Amino acid sequence: MATAIDQVRESAQRVVESGAIKVCTYCYTRGSSSDSQISDEAISTLLTAINPSTFTKLSNNHGYNLPLKYSSIEEELCIVGLLTALNYGSGYRSILHKHTKMGAFDNIKRFILALFLSKDSGFLTADGLANFTLDHTIELMNINPFNEHPHPTLPGVVVGEKDEMAFEFITLVMSTLNEIGSTLQQLGVDCFGSYLKHTFSKANDANDVVMELVTRFDCFRDEYVVSIDDKPITVKLYKKALLMVEVVNTVLKKHSLTLAPAKLPIFADNVIPSMLLHWNVIEIPENSEIFGAEVRHAFSHTTEKYEEMVDGLREEQKKDLLGEKVAGPALTPLQACILRSSAVEAIRRMSVRSTATEVEYDGFIWSVSKQGQYRSLVRFSEIRTVYY
Repeated sequence: MATAIDQVRESAQRVVESGAIKVCTYCYTRGSSSDSQISDEAISTLLTAINPSTFTKLSNNHGYNLPLKYSSIEEELCIVGLLTALNYGSGYRSILHKHTKMGAFDNIKRFILALFLSKDSGFLTADGLANFTLDHTIELMNINPFNEHPHPTLPGVVVGEKDEMAFEFITLVMSTLNEIGSTLQQLGVDCFGSYLKHTFSKANDANDVVMELVTRFDCFRDEYVVSIDDKPITVKLYKKALLMVEVVNTVLKKHSLTLAPAKLPIFADNVIPSMLLHWNVIEIPENSEIFGAEVRHAFSHTTEKYEEMVDGLREEQKKDLLGEKVAGPALTPLQACILRSSAVEAIRRMSVRSTATEVEYDGFIWSVSKQGQYRSLVRFSEIRTVYY
């Protein structure tokens, strides 16, 4: 029987190999129409542009360096665990920049830091998370979704308006913490760090950890049902559960504790597939029945621009610059699922053709996407999801 991790790769391959999502390369094809295509030629071009020494430097970066001193390994696991559980929000980037001048992940990191500094209030305990309120979230995130201003015609009267998008994001964060806290209470565990330490200590391998997380918590159950050949299949992506294995193993290794052996696929978010679209590794054809022209054109480039971006990869690996991001298309859950699963399969193929792992490619592309000209490329987004 296939493991949960195997099912992530297998469901991604089924999406790509189906009649609805075919491969448009010299390797093999099936079906006559397509909604996402993977180009092996573009993979070859991309692989030749990667500098091995820079790849080694960037491939282990997942943005988890926090300047904190922990009192115990349980406390450290609690912090990295909550950071992973809240690692989502790409669809709210624009509104978050309006409030804080930062993107989703930086806002979450700042929030986690505030949680840590407020630990004497009991927020990091199971009870504290289960009873975490909207007011607590607003205060520690430093994002006020309620704007007050004078009434235009009634002197002395103040009118309150709710920023719906900011309120929605804050509510997602609160509900995620509440779910984790309530689940820990049901298990009789006092904190998330203790739960993670116990889960990893009794696991035979990474699959046991992933199965535990996606079975126990709704916020880790990153699954979608799509129709392929008129038959429903469940596409499993499990971005946060897989990422949890990676980051917790890093902590356990630092403390010389037993790791959960793992050979993981990528942590499919919006960044990796967006970059693969720009690099032509994933293509949305003109006859797609799922993606409209707006989405397709957002990631389409002239031959000259494409060559410039590939050439730019060689240069961007030498720099660490900041640029202004441009808002990309907001996708439906189905559209995002297709692109995320296509990225899982594309990176698997890249790994097969090199000595690097899928996780190393994940870290490398994520790091490069933050630099220079790549920072200004559009990325797709999805709202109302706690999965990525």
